[in-house]
Amino acid sequence: MASAAVLAALPAYAQPYQPPYPQPNQQYQPLMPPNPNQPLPQQPSDMINLGQSGYWSALQFTSGTGSCVAGTTLANGGMITLGVNGTYQRLGIAFTRNEWNIPSSVTPTATMEIDQFPPITGGQGVVFAHNSLTFTIAPDFTKEFVHELTSGRYLTVRFQGNEPPWTIPLDGTTGIWATYMRCADGVAPNFVATLNQGQPQPYAGTQPYNTPSSQPYLPSAPAPQPYNPPQPSNVSQPVVVPMAQVDGTFTVPATIGGRTALTFILDTGASSVVIPADIAAELERDGMLTETGVTGTAVLANGHKFVSKGAILNSVTVGGVTINDVECEIAPKGSSLLLGQTWMRKFKSVAIDYASNSLNIRV
Repeated sequence: MASAAVLAALPAYAQPYQPPYPQPNQQYQPLMPPNPNQPLPQQPSDMINLGQSGYWSALQFTSGTGSCVAGTTLANGGMITLGVNGTYQRLGIAFTRNEWNIPSSVTPTATMEIDQFPPITGGQGVVFAHNSLTFTIAPDFTKEFVHELTSGRYLTVRFQGNEPPWTIPLDGTTGIWATYMRCADGVAPNFVATLNQGQPQPYAGTQPYNTPSSQPYLPSAPAPQPYNPPQPSNVSQPVVVPMAQVDGTFTVPATIGGRTALTFILDTGASSVVIPADIAAELERDGMLTETGVTGTAVLANGHKFVSKGAILNSVTVGGVTINDVECEIAPKGSSLLLGQTWMRKFKSVAIDYASNSLNIRV
């Protein structure tokens, strides 16, 4: 959380909001001005780089009615951007990934959760170019959303379909917010004026975020149904697992079947746990792995394709937490041990703390 002196120096519209529910900690990181000697790759001619704080950057686009964007890219190739422009004067949140190919006939949904705050969800999102999904934050919930965004540590997004959850670090959103709002005040003054009216209220449990049906670019969308999340409860502390960095990747110690200790590469982009054939043979011999007879084609991070065999690990223990019957794929001998989504999906959330090189698991 930012210190009192730092917060006092911010303009009124940039003060992180303080609703009467608990506020998690976020380390304040000052805004770093853009380095003119290191321009962003393929920078459009109408884009102004306003600076960076933590993992987040602020940008201004001058074409049309103008827009202000704050965003960050993720290790899985995805990108999240917050945007406001002079046409709609509302805060939008977009998720983009080049690998997506969303049919124009569907209206996907997503659920967002920041730290221990209640989850928020909505009905339809707007699909752009088949690889980007955009929601509009409801005006009467914008203050609370900004408070959560600028005080939280992680945003977890769960998408409709088979896309694995995204874990997005929020470090830097506090430091970048003043610059972002100065930009917004120039292109979307009505949005800033609305954000500054009155005092924020605690999350009531029925606030949807969605693109309203009255928006001109989605005239036929049905009115969103309010979402009723579960009542807040005492959130258990995450299990913290120290990790090591090897050649730019994180490794995690794990125990298979309660006896065999192995070191896995943590791979949030892998759809499954991957076991090399030679190690799989030893685990099967010792009764810790059972082949299912299912075969398929899998792709490693380096692009190498291989014929995989499906199997079940009788248990995987990480940080003292044991998960039984974990699906895995058997890869060719010499492949890397990967800890992927068939293990991660067993938990409420799995987040990387880059500051301490640790894995935070919520059971």
